[in-house]
Amino acid sequence: MDTYTMTYCPKLNKKDYGQGIILEFKDPITSLDHLKEISENTIRVERDKTKEEWKVIKSGEPFTLNWNWGVLGICINPKHKQEDVFSKDISEILELWKNSLVNFNPNKFSLNGEPLMINKDGVFVIDWTESINKFDFLISVIVEPNTETEDGKYPDANRIAKKMYEGNYYSYFINNIENSIHTNVDEEIKRLIKSQYCVSNYIMKLEGKKART
Repeated sequence: MDTYTMTYCPKLNKKDYGQGIILEFKDPITSLDHLKEISENTIRVERDKTKEEWKVIKSGEPFTLNWNWGVLGICINPKHKQEDVFSKDISEILELWKNSLVNFNPNKFSLNGEPLMINKDGVFVIDWTESINKFDFLISVIVEPNTETEDGKYPDANRIAKKMYEGNYYSYFINNIENSIHTNVDEEIKRLIKSQYCVSNYIMKLEGKKART
């Protein structure tokens, strides 16, 4: 809706960290075709398409993991790597990822001066903590950080709130907070929406839900 979304940044101070959530697959992955189906549905939902719309879009097209503004990346649990070699199952998954990228340019997914967020084979890296060690790998959509700011840096809270107001679109922001997905500027955005743009009904709804829980 021409406002702002979230992206990954490989170079943040801890005070600037946001918070995401990890959803476990409903069923264990049993084959590469099973993983392709999950991946395709992840991309479809990210691109806001119904299953019928997606069938039309992808009719006759090969399976791909990247598109004009995004890519589905994969991150592997380091426990599967011994002496710089991955286990057989993981190697097959990585081969699928590598072969499912078309004209992929990883430089698009990092701002100027930042380390690359994802490599040419579709693999991204995060700090793997004990809390997620039960997972063999993670998949995640990574979007191109098109900031539209004059200095090319990430937008501040004021710019984000202004874009939300101009587009009259707050659902993304509110749904994220309701589902424990946060950025480090959420409180400032809420303050601006309430005071500067007087969109208090949205924030009252959000804060009312929090109070009831």
